[in-house]
Amino acid sequence: MKSDTMELNRKTAMELWKKQFGRTDKAVDYAGREILKAAYDDRGSAYGWNVDHILPKSRGGKTAEHNLICCHMETNSEKADKFPCFTANDTRFEIRKVQNHYEVVALGDVPVDFFDAEAGVEFWDKCCKPEETFWEGYVTICFNTLDDDVEGAFAKFVTKLFEGERISLGGVLHLSFNVVFLDASPRRKLLLCVHGLNRKKDIQRVLDLCVLLNTYMNGFLCAQGMIERYSLYFDIKEYASELEALCAQYGGKDFGDNGLLISRTVKINTDLEEESLRSYEYSDAYRYNCFFTNVKKELEEIQ
Repeated sequence: MKSDTMELNRKTAMELWKKQFGRTDKAVDYAGREILKAAYDDRGSAYGWNVDHILPKSRGGKTAEHNLICCHMETNSEKADKFPCFTANDTRFEIRKVQNHYEVVALGDVPVDFFDAEAGVEFWDKCCKPEETFWEGYVTICFNTLDDDVEGAFAKFVTKLFEGERISLGGVLHLSFNVVFLDASPRRKLLLCVHGLNRKKDIQRVLDLCVLLNTYMNGFLCAQGMIERYSLYFDIKEYASELEALCAQYGGKDFGDNGLLISRTVKINTDLEEESLRSYEYSDAYRYNCFFTNVKKELEEIQ
């Protein structure tokens, strides 16, 4: 078998086709996709194919006959630089070394090797499809203010804080205001829902954002007199489709004192130290009234 490197072009691709499939004009690649000899490098064709490195070049794979394979463009794209395991056309494959070269081997229906990080993450992602997984975070925010403009500005701030790339799971955000008048100062209640909190790191990420929000509410909004008092409460529950029902359930969560509280479920699913928590007197919640020190210091300097 030749080991010398070669130049990839249409001529060498046709030579590789002949060695792999013979004289046929139509074939099926290793992932089960149909390809046509005439559709070489044709991205506009449903049967387009090209030549892929079995051992990726990024892994030291050579452009040599023993390390090249003809396959559908979509198969090539799905394989990319993955090594040693990858999925193409919904089938698991492994790149294995056989004597002095590498081959693509179908794994079939075998248990997931969680020591292969890529395989483990891929399996987890399949288990965590949004339409099948329904763990959500609920943050209830209560605050007193006489200024109606504060409500709109605050909603925009919270939306910006929790949306976008700051949450790795790309969470979907819902906001709902429920205004209750207590004494002369209206008590505004904001329910925030973040979908897809299926891993501890996702819950921790949202908790960190709650701490950041707590820092701003305490170190800026209260200090500037925009709000009189507030409370934050973070909980995680299984999915409930009706936002109105959630508003009714969480609308009563109002712990009065300025600060952040978390549920027992959040406590269990994060790595918080016991000394940082204090049981709340009237509930199974825990007070986690922490701040980002540097942010709070900067806020104080602004004033």
